Amino acid sequence: MKKYLIPALLGAAAVLWVLTIRGFFGPGLGLAQRYMYLSDAFLVPGVMITGVGLLVYVSGEGGLDAVGYGLQFLKPRRLRDTRIQSYQDYKLKRAEKKTPCRFLLRVGAVYLLFSVLFTFLYFRA
Repeated sequence: MKKYLIPALLGAAAVLWVLTIRGFFGPGLGLAQRYMYLSDAFLVPGVMITGVGLLVYVSGEGGLDAVGYGLQFLKPRRLRDTRIQSYQDYKLKRAEKKTPCRFLLRVGAVYLLFSVLFTFLYFRA
């Protein structure tokens, strides 16, 4: 439950930021325009959190292992892990570590669902 809290709070802060930037809290907005602003505000964190979750998933499945293996040689020799000799050893070491990402995908999906809901209400208003 705790792991859901941080992305949810960051998403809520992004929603408030977008609403403030768009002038949602000012006077003179119609109902349809408010729905449009709410849809935009929930879309931003939804796409960002879901995108980060997808990147973590791809990385966890080994999609970025070649990049990580190549980038380790940019480190100075004294900071580099000298035990890793080949790409196969690197892949085996990385396969042991699985990073959870489903909570990011779920939180992002909730924000996207709210965005779709407000878009639907916008077209009904």
